[in-house]
Amino acid sequence: MLRYMIKTDTGLVSCVLGAAADKELKDRLTPGVLLSIHY
Repeated sequence: MLRYMIKTDTGLVSCVLGAAADKELKDRLTPGVLLSIHY
């Protein structure tokens, strides 16, 4: 599984999003690309 760095209002969080997210994102992201997640 891929590990993502997520920028939050309180700082950076390193986490694993899961196999489904990896499958959807692996061809769209390269190291250093910003991924915005809205919760």
